[in-house]
Amino acid sequence: MNRTDRLYALVEDLRAIAPRARSARELAKRFEVSKRTIERDITALQESGVPIYAEPGRTGGYAIDKTMSLPPLNFTPAEAVAIAVALSQAGEQPFGRQARSALRKVVAAMPGPEGDLAKELARRVQLMTPADADDERLPLGGEGISRAIEEALLRRRVL
Repeated sequence: MNRTDRLYALVEDLRAIAPRARSARELAKRFEVSKRTIERDITALQESGVPIYAEPGRTGGYAIDKTMSLPPLNFTPAEAVAIAVALSQAGEQPFGRQARSALRKVVAAMPGPEGDLAKELARRVQLMTPADADDERLPLGGEGISRAIEEALLRRRVL
């Protein structure tokens, strides 16, 4: 198991038993690494903002604050693209930087084929707004048009 997978698995393992704690020795045995490696991994997770804390004492160990973290969200590729399109419109608006950061996290969290498909779809979708909102040559979109575009993208067809 590579380090990235192990870090993710550590968080999931601690989340599953929260609010109880698990010792570094138990975690090391579970992930087949040294106790010191677990300690480095926990430190890296804490530095990245994961709410893991140490419980002192004989029955202590590491625990995660379940109220301060979200469980994994499973988005379909179409949902991920919808999020990508919406967040990409933030541009230089207030919270634009945070929107781009959130988008990177969503895409990075998507597993294998779904993540690849979402990235591909997101590259092919670009929301364009007219320079002049009164331009009557631009057709108004409707739900039917939106559905047709979604289907074409998902089936890799040209409209």
